Amino acid sequence: MTSTTRCGGVKLAQFNALEVYKLVAVRVDASPMKAFDLDQASISGNSYILEAIVQELNLDKLKLGLNFLVPVSGDQLTVQRLRSLKNCRIYDDADIINKLQMIYDAHGGSEGTRNPVSLRRLSGVLGRTKIFTTTGNMDFYAANILLRHVTDALVIVAIMAHIRVNSFEQMQEQMATDNWHDIIVAVVKKWIPPTIIHFNRKEKAPSERDGLLENAVLLLQHGLIYRTLGEAVTQGVSGRVVKQMQMLTVMFHSGRQSNYATECLEWSMVNPSGREGKWIEMDRFNEQLVNYIKAIYNPRGTPASDRFQYEVIARLIILFG
Repeated sequence: MTSTTRCGGVKLAQFNALEVYKLVAVRVDASPMKAFDLDQASISGNSYILEAIVQELNLDKLKLGLNFLVPVSGDQLTVQRLRSLKNCRIYDDADIINKLQMIYDAHGGSEGTRNPVSLRRLSGVLGRTKIFTTTGNMDFYAANILLRHVTDALVIVAIMAHIRVNSFEQMQEQMATDNWHDIIVAVVKKWIPPTIIHFNRKEKAPSERDGLLENAVLLLQHGLIYRTLGEAVTQGVSGRVVKQMQMLTVMFHSGRQSNYATECLEWSMVNPSGREGKWIEMDRFNEQLVNYIKAIYNPRGTPASDRFQYEVIARLIILFG
């Protein structure tokens, strides 16, 4: 972390997270190709897409090696699947939804839970009823907002506990005069090390452990990783992205979405506008293009209108967007 001052008060606003290998904001030169009306979740669908791209770009298949970048992406075109199909390399991102889903799987809690730090319990207390539904479908926009709010609250609680105050107003008053930089550093050293809960569980008997505190600390850590990654991607700070992806790779590998651990090793982001703070993940960028295609033109169900959407609208979607 860096700062131009070591006092609190209004100068706290000058604090900025360290920018490690920040990317220069340059507008990406995207050249979409035609869309395909087929099941890309199948091996035959993947094979057809790759063959069509190789043919359109006039690539020499004999020269395709392990370090060659295949310009394809999509929900089902995962690294593992493509590597089993072709001796090539692809960069395809784990979408932000998968990271969010992983955290909710770990900290959501069961229906009717009384755990005060479970996300399901907090969503009920705060009236965020759209997140958990009877059908099992999650409102990811609402889930994202809740996790960000909960993470902010846990950070504030950690600081309040460290400086021994009982209200947010008291914390503001004390942070205005104390050395807030040292306070933040102390809180980070105490609660943020990723192995702190692991060793605490090993060193203490079950009867001596505080399960509520352990869950709260883990939620704080996971929420900070999620938020830091999102902000690092938006700002194009590649060094911070790599740091957070290292943590997420381990988290995905140990959870129910272990296939995304491989995806974390293949990460890329683009800047469609060329403006600062407008970087997004490659997978999210492609999802936006697909949404544009669907919104701009609605085929009438005839072969000609379908072909017009796939071969004309899809290629020009950058101009329309």
